[in-house]
Amino acid sequence: MSSNIYFSTFHLLRSPRFIRCLNVSRCISSKSCWLKSKKEETNVVSESFSNSKLNEINGEKVDPLSVSNALKFDQTSNFSDSNSNQGENNIFSDDDINAQILNVALQYVPKHGWTVTSIDEAVKELDLSVSAAGIFKRGGTDLVLHFIEECNNSLSMQLASIAKNRSVDSKMSQAEFIEFAIKTRLQMIIPYIDSWPQAMKLMASPIAAPECIQLGAHLMDEIWYYAGDTSTDMSWYSKRATLSAIYIATEIYLLNDKSQDFVNTWAFLHNRMKEVKNLEKFKHSFEEFLSGTFSFFCAGITTAQNIIGINNRSNR
Repeated sequence: MSSNIYFSTFHLLRSPRFIRCLNVSRCISSKSCWLKSKKEETNVVSESFSNSKLNEINGEKVDPLSVSNALKFDQTSNFSDSNSNQGENNIFSDDDINAQILNVALQYVPKHGWTVTSIDEAVKELDLSVSAAGIFKRGGTDLVLHFIEECNNSLSMQLASIAKNRSVDSKMSQAEFIEFAIKTRLQMIIPYIDSWPQAMKLMASPIAAPECIQLGAHLMDEIWYYAGDTSTDMSWYSKRATLSAIYIATEIYLLNDKSQDFVNTWAFLHNRMKEVKNLEKFKHSFEEFLSGTFSFFCAGITTAQNIIGINNRSNR
């Protein structure tokens, strides 16, 4: 009976209707209630990319830290007062402005963590009303979820580009492609590694867990899709559950890795992929997969809490 429950749960997670239901509104609010009135346009946000080491796959360069770099902004874009240029269409939606606040807030995470304080600092930098921070009712949790979603979207675009340009006789195997995807996604959290245990704790909270599960399930599906998976039987579920377990185990290892450039973490990931390199032939029951994935997740939260309490790098 438990197998049926697990099957139904994962089938529900795969359903587009479920995904639409779980999408959480980013606290839509009228800009007029929190944007300061100004007679002149105020410069606020534009992308400023910093140089970072690129990975090269099949001749194409891919930036594993593109999200972290892309979310660092200079104040060069414009907002204008609602009372000025009244005849012009407002090109900024509430969602756009909310995202810009959270993007800027990421710059303050290394100092203030995944907290309301980081959001408050972003509001000040953008020269908005202090009430703007109140739009994010879940505080630091909204910041974490925003970061995860942006990272996942960035990875999907990279994988789509690589998959599109892969030749038929490519030497990259499916397992190598998946390993690259997991490594690239985990590299995106390295700039925030000191405070990531705090983020993991927020992800496990009741107000964030449903959306985190949905985002995680979608990420695993995206990786397998661009890796060329076309299965429609029970292996569809087992592959994604197995990949989730590998991802979470590697993420936990990363938090405790003190090696240079996290070489031990990538070796750990490579060894796990070797153990299940024939993922499409994995024969364990679906219930065992789910049990293992859940155990990894619980272990990850426990580890994160321990690190926050006694081994937070930022406290040293």
